Amino acid sequence: MNNKDELVDFCLSINHLNNLNLDIYGKDFTFIINGEEIKTMKFISDILSPKISRIHKIDPTLSEYSIETKNHGDFNHLIQLVCDIGNESTHIKQEERDFFIEILQQLENFDFVKISPVFHGGIDNENVFNRLNSKMSINKENSLSIVTDELSHISYNFFELIKNPENLMLLSIDHLKAILSNEKLKLENEDSLFDFLFEYIHKKLSTNKNLHDVIEYNNLLGFIEFSHLSKEGIEKFIEKFDYNIMSHHTWESICCCLKSKFEDKSSMKRYIKKIEFSENDSLSGIITYLEGKYNGINSKILTVSSSSCNGSEYQPINATKMKEDSIFRSNNSSNQWLKFEFHTLSIVPSHYTIRSAYHWGANDEQPSNWVIESSLDGENWIEIDRRENNTDLNAKNKTFTFQVTKPILSKFIQLRNIGKTCGDNDFLTLSSFELFGEIMDQ
Repeated sequence: MNNKDELVDFCLSINHLNNLNLDIYGKDFTFIINGEEIKTMKFISDILSPKISRIHKIDPTLSEYSIETKNHGDFNHLIQLVCDIGNESTHIKQEERDFFIEILQQLENFDFVKISPVFHGGIDNENVFNRLNSKMSINKENSLSIVTDELSHISYNFFELIKNPENLMLLSIDHLKAILSNEKLKLENEDSLFDFLFEYIHKKLSTNKNLHDVIEYNNLLGFIEFSHLSKEGIEKFIEKFDYNIMSHHTWESICCCLKSKFEDKSSMKRYIKKIEFSENDSLSGIITYLEGKYNGINSKILTVSSSSCNGSEYQPINATKMKEDSIFRSNNSSNQWLKFEFHTLSIVPSHYTIRSAYHWGANDEQPSNWVIESSLDGENWIEIDRRENNTDLNAKNKTFTFQVTKPILSKFIQLRNIGKTCGDNDFLTLSSFELFGEIMDQ
């Protein structure tokens, strides 16, 4: 190709905008904020508000816009931010933050998420619905693209959120379809989805008997994999469902159920696996299950690492050997840790078991002060359990199981010393570490 025909990436910088002399432009637009008139330029109003910009495309004569807010602040400060585009970010006083959030939401300016407390930190089960509703409050085109992260989180944590379904019941049908069609969807079992959908459909149609809506909502039943329904679930479906409004989607799902008698079951990644703690076998949990499923612990499934290792015979992987006379032992330094990284799955731990070193007697290197920490990325950690001055493990080869205080979704689990052992030293020493709870394939 001739060099003159090559395409070169190029765009203009906006850094010079703050050098504009705005005084030469006429103030032809008025914001009326809580009854106070504030004059500016139309192009400033268009930059500040996607809503006003859309109106100007239809009616360029629009010259004023009124906003009423519960909170109070200086709207001129917001206009100045537009004039300062290209400069470094500015600081907003806490007392003005709620005022700015209200203004930006009414102007349909998506930048409100940068200062709204609900968007500080990551998505979790506590804030996901607030995040979803806040974004959708200014999403007049009802686009799902701006809430992809929230919908994906709901899908992956559906098995937990469905236990208290009030917020799920308020979802729009489009949001629910996006959640149920997400490949990350996790369920405890198919009956839980079946029961939820029947309740959701009944609630939505209790005040609306429009035939189109009846068909639309009943189409949601097509997301059920009937081949995985229990006998009771099948009987309930036959009893309650009106076949006259069956959709093609639902019929296809039923056909898959009929064919499954002659074919292998589909992938079970849709469902969580529960490994519940049993007092009869406190060392047979998630790690033991993975070892049996994959014929041993390998680095593609689980990686075990530590802050230090006191010798080649004390490797971190020894902590996964539940029945063997082996030991993990760190150096005698403070803040030692043992970390488990799950590569192809996530877990929600409910309990964990520690077996103390098999050949040291009481008042030696047994753990006494520690925390259990959870992470999704290996960098940001959340404490999910804490034990201080604990003596439950103060014996040779002693096994004890502890309940997790805060069960949350985890890809990393870390046991970390926060104080002295039963023998007043800083070793992190144990023979086995096992986990119990829920497993989700990715």
